[in-house]
Amino acid sequence: MLIASSDTALKPCRRRSLWTWGIFWISFFFVTACQTNVEEDGTVLTFSGSALGAEGTLLALQLERFMRENKDLRVRILRTPEGATQRHQLYVQWLNARVGEPDVLQLDVVWTPEFAAAGWILPLDRFNPDVSDFFPATIEANTWAGKLYGLPWFVDVGLLYRRTD
Repeated sequence: MLIASSDTALKPCRRRSLWTWGIFWISFFFVTACQTNVEEDGTVLTFSGSALGAEGTLLALQLERFMRENKDLRVRILRTPEGATQRHQLYVQWLNARVGEPDVLQLDVVWTPEFAAAGWILPLDRFNPDVSDFFPATIEANTWAGKLYGLPWFVDVGLLYRRTD
């Protein structure tokens, strides 16, 4: 499961590092855990989710870097609707029909229990992911029935400010 908006407090280098590691781990988990499309050029993973605007540009750059470093892996982006309701409906249709793609899903955090209970996403615990760089609440939100099903894609953390004037 995959899940930038309010992370501006992070230093640019740190953000790039989180994106790079996020892409790496997500790809690693799904290469080893999901059925994938194998072609002459190696394994092809299909990533579904938002690929528009600045997020899409950054995703494309990170995937290019990842594929340069992992010559046997190719990642194909499958764009999905930007709206959460439409994306959810599309995923439910695909997963109920047991289509072979996508391999990696960008999910809203509130879908974790539904998708995990249906057996549509796999727990990541056996890969022992390092979750120390993430807010504990984001890890808890991606945990269902005691198992970790996703890593944060981005964190939309609202802040409360008090004006003194």
